[in-house]
Amino acid sequence: MTPVILDAGLILRFVARRYDVSVELLRGRRRSRDLVAPRHAAIWLAKRLLPSRSLPQLANVFNRDHTTIMHAIRSIDDRRSWDDGLAAELLTMEAEIRAMAPIPSEDQEAALRLAGHISDHLTRMVNHFAARDPVGFLAAVGRVFEER
Repeated sequence: MTPVILDAGLILRFVARRYDVSVELLRGRRRSRDLVAPRHAAIWLAKRLLPSRSLPQLANVFNRDHTTIMHAIRSIDDRRSWDDGLAAELLTMEAEIRAMAPIPSEDQEAALRLAGHISDHLTRMVNHFAARDPVGFLAAVGRVFEER
């Protein structure tokens, strides 16, 4: 059996099932109350369970800007201070997620951070070269896949 890896995608899928909404809707642009509450909960849980993830990394997962991620976290923190029901619900979800997948070790976290930085760097490089010479870039990509 393949081990379950705790990542922001797993948290997003868990919250989507819990609130009976699709992952696509949680990552989408709609801002209706029935979507904002689970979206904010998922963001808060992701930051709590994966504290080494940067706001831009979480923003990428949730298809949001990093300032929106900050707002969601602050909003949930504020609401938890006076809404005992929400606080209990979040703790229950956190415990259920922790039971599903182990929290990555520090070495795994470091490897994931490095992979994220490499991915970000490669994305910037690809965008840069594709913008400068789209035809040459596509030819180079084609050669890479021919070698495989």
